[in-house]
Amino acid sequence: MNHSSDRSRRIWRDLARAATVLSSALFVSALVGAMSATALPAGTPPTPGQNLSPASGTEATAFTLSLVAPNNACPGDATTAGGGFRWNQYIVSASVDAATLTWNSNGPVLPAGAPAGAIAQPLFSATTGAAQVQRPNLAAGTGQITGITNLSFATNLDPSLGLPAGQYKVGFACSAAGQTERYWQTLITITAAGSGISWTTSASPTTTTTVGGTTTTVSGATTTTTVGGATTTTVSGATTTTTAAPTTTAAGATTTTVAGATTTTLAASLGPVTGSGSGGTGTSGSGGTFGSGGTIPVTGSSSMPVLFWALMSLVFGRMAVLLAKPVKVLPPRAP
Repeated sequence: MNHSSDRSRRIWRDLARAATVLSSALFVSALVGAMSATALPAGTPPTPGQNLSPASGTEATAFTLSLVAPNNACPGDATTAGGGFRWNQYIVSASVDAATLTWNSNGPVLPAGAPAGAIAQPLFSATTGAAQVQRPNLAAGTGQITGITNLSFATNLDPSLGLPAGQYKVGFACSAAGQTERYWQTLITITAAGSGISWTTSASPTTTTTVGGTTTTVSGATTTTTVGGATTTTVSGATTTTTAAPTTTAAGATTTTVAGATTTTLAASLGPVTGSGSGGTGTSGSGGTFGSGGTIPVTGSSSMPVLFWALMSLVFGRMAVLLAKPVKVLPPRAP
């Protein structure tokens, strides 16, 4: 063995050692990030301040989701020190509690026990068709969401996905280690239009009519009509939407809607479709189920960075050990 060979082995050994140290540091960082990310509790209400423009369109219509300051930021930025946050844009069935979504490279992942046929998909760029998931465009230090692009539902209508008629939630979500940490949402209603769709926002303004009764309304909730002597209490995050007929509570009765419950009634011409929501039930959609198929397959998870850097640490560590061993020179065989 010559000196050149020894020098080459030492160089590769030192490089392997340096790579081992770097991989180990990144493994620890990824592990800490995964352990520190805490999912939002089910029923956590959305952050206010999201706007959808225009308010209606077809699958080809370019639209924008925007956020109003100061509610236009994630809890941290994309750096390791800032929490490793990413922002995403999603569309899910109205029966799904967006606070319980998790995230991978494909987009939103439905929680265990989600209503059968529920849909969870990313939103796609109107110009490039790219899924708006795990975007690191966050201002350093403030976590302000940047790099927002125009969207459309054209890609969502691909055969592998699909958006059946019904009511949906669209919005932003901030995630860390695959867990939802903050989210925004707007309700829309989708109807079939030939081979495509038409959609419109379906916001539920707070409307309260009280005759001799007591009504308590918390921000973000929608309250129904109350007849004398009745009491209606709606907690933040609950929604009662009526499109066709009012909801009336008889005198002397008490109706309480718990946070996260959703009760939705659409016009009878759309056809009844029922699905269980978080903390309540929902009736939505048109003739059929809340959607068959369309759920993004789970092909990744937040544990992938941890596993990757753990594997790299083992590989480079093994290389460093092998390169540090002296090379055995076998004596020549006897003729």
